[in-house]
Amino acid sequence: MQAHKAKNMSPILMISSSPTALITMYNVKRFLQQSVFEPSTVRKRTTASGNARTGDLLHIDRRRTPPTASASSSSTSSSQGTVQRYFIVDSTDALQKFGADAWERVIGVMTAGQAWQFRPYQWSQPRTLFHHVKGIFVTWAHDPPNAKIKDWNVTALKIDPHRRHVDKSVVAHFWKLIDDWTLANKSWLLKS
Repeated sequence: MQAHKAKNMSPILMISSSPTALITMYNVKRFLQQSVFEPSTVRKRTTASGNARTGDLLHIDRRRTPPTASASSSSTSSSQGTVQRYFIVDSTDALQKFGADAWERVIGVMTAGQAWQFRPYQWSQPRTLFHHVKGIFVTWAHDPPNAKIKDWNVTALKIDPHRRHVDKSVVAHFWKLIDDWTLANKSWLLKS
């Protein structure tokens, strides 16, 4: 129904505004664009020592390969696919900058497993929210399963605190989850 109206609009990812979340506005861009996890505290110090503050809105330009391309070629191919812009926000205030229909463009929510994160959201109950967007629970690889998220319909994204060489496969898994969900549920947001 809204597919024609928002055809040229970019998808939006929401992340937790919690300062204790593994993925924050300080490190999300480096993680999703360069496949390098760096703790938020380190990125925050770098920002404080001269780099510009990230703010509540970022964008990532990512080369998406066609769905028929093999997974191994998706990270190295620069001649295939289209460049897709994704916006990243950490609050509903930032989301409102996109207009009244911004929730139609939200394709994923990264959570630290804290239900309070969703209070201001259009769907404040996690079970309802994660039927409208792809849910990603970001956690350390060695942490035990979080019982609170068991029935939230989220996929765990496990970051190893000591093995940076596996970050690339974690990020590739993230983008596969997001691409698959978006193609199935909000394909009108993706460039062909």
